[in-house]
Amino acid sequence: MTCEEYKHFPDDGVRHEIIHGVHYASPSPSTSHQNTSRHIQCALYESRGVPEYWVVDIEKQCVYQYLLEGVAYREPIICREQITSRSSAAEAVVELADVRQKV
Repeated sequence: MTCEEYKHFPDDGVRHEIIHGVHYASPSPSTSHQNTSRHIQCALYESRGVPEYWVVDIEKQCVYQYLLEGVAYREPIICREQITSRSSAAEAVVELADVRQKV
């Protein structure tokens, strides 16, 4: 599945995720479930040495940027206007105002 195909999923109250190229759909989780999922995701990414990942919070209109330091992620950087990738693999700058206009 491509990113372009993912963009065309309906806004139907169902959570759509692509994991290793496979589409999963489930009802939107509760806040408690989301927190548990984030901890599991964080532990998985740490174990795989993922240098950076972002979590988008639509309600708070911000992005949490997690950076790997050694074997663990430090406290996230909270970005409200712009986010800059700090990964050595690639550098990208995203203006969040531009993203909000398209959502």
